[in-house]
Amino acid sequence: MAALLTLLSAPAFSQPESSAPSAESRNGASGENPPPLPPGIRKELEFALAQEEKAKKIGVSTFRSFPKPVCVAGKCGAINRDGTYAVVPAYNRVDPFIEGVAVVQVRHRYGYLYGYVDETGRMIWKPQFAVAGPFSRGFAQVDFEGKSGLIDRDGKVALWPQFGYVMPFTHDRFWVTEERNVSPGNTGQEKFYDDLGAAVLVVDGVSIRNTVVAPKGKWGLVDRAGTWIRRPEFLDVRVFDKNDAGLMWAKTDAGWGLILSDLSWQVEPKFEEVGPVYDGVAPFMLDRRWGLVDTKGRIVIEPRFESMPFFTGPHAPARVNKLFGLIDRTGAWLVEPKYDGIYWSGLLPKSWWTTRTGKDYGLLDDTLRELIAPQLDQAPAMCVDGRIVGSIEKKRRFFSRSGSPLEDDEAGCDSMITSRKQGP
Repeated sequence: MAALLTLLSAPAFSQPESSAPSAESRNGASGENPPPLPPGIRKELEFALAQEEKAKKIGVSTFRSFPKPVCVAGKCGAINRDGTYAVVPAYNRVDPFIEGVAVVQVRHRYGYLYGYVDETGRMIWKPQFAVAGPFSRGFAQVDFEGKSGLIDRDGKVALWPQFGYVMPFTHDRFWVTEERNVSPGNTGQEKFYDDLGAAVLVVDGVSIRNTVVAPKGKWGLVDRAGTWIRRPEFLDVRVFDKNDAGLMWAKTDAGWGLILSDLSWQVEPKFEEVGPVYDGVAPFMLDRRWGLVDTKGRIVIEPRFESMPFFTGPHAPARVNKLFGLIDRTGAWLVEPKYDGIYWSGLLPKSWWTTRTGKDYGLLDDTLRELIAPQLDQAPAMCVDGRIVGSIEKKRRFFSRSGSPLEDDEAGCDSMITSRKQGP
């Protein structure tokens, strides 16, 4: 209790007094007019917009890229698609926006502190946390004086930092561990275990290992006051559906199951491995075979595949007897297993598939017709004019959108991996 009273009275644990975006609360700026975009940032913006336009022409699915974090003269902020600043450069680092909020970093003595800004540049939380996680289902895990708690995007504390590790379940029930593991690494670059790329960053070809904070021990459930609803007894917990807080994966000695917020089981623990919902289904492993459940936890594809099916639309690669084919959402084969690999590529329209036999690559279109039999040296890409480009025996080859070979020409190929048309 004494520690909690100390925390409540600590002046460092605070947020901006006003939640309205003003000249002073916005980005930590001094109220001056934001500077114009410097040439380097303007180039970054033009390249990002050009990539978006290419993606539209090719039919490639792209992740939302704006506001886009940028840095200039040692200070970082974020820009909007229209070339205005969403976050005026004032920080050492600005992370990508997730759920409309970005983590920002400032230098503090010999290390760093972290806070949060929204897409308007409004500071939600002043930089004061030693570790700050991304937002997930409305909450973010933060570290304060070696303990984890949860904050929301309204600038309020949902769960005071007093646990080893925390994860939101519902709006008023939270998973916690009493202890944590800290794997030492690069000072001032601490990350929570479930952050994307938390363990190792590669900068200019050099691996930099971050300090990673991870859960230790069993998981229990608490309310907003930190009072135990269920003492720690679960071996592990994971997010089931990021868009629905009604179910979570939880692990017991019997395996993984789906648990409701009242701690009754929607699906009894029995699975050996599980994954989150993606494109409407979640994978599970039973008897060393993979199947799929829907968002309600109902088995839609029985476990019979050697690899985890991963849907990106109506089709998913699946493997039996070490060979890959494509299945539909009932588990029926649409392309019989005959390839050594089938991959989705961000260089091709969605629902087109790269195939591999040995070291040779081929292509299936969205009707699953084999446009190019495996013969290419590397995975193909699509040009913005609809042609397909690949190489055979290290010589560039072009194909029409229907897969017919074309004579090489001088036009080059403007694809997602090129920023300008190539010469001869």
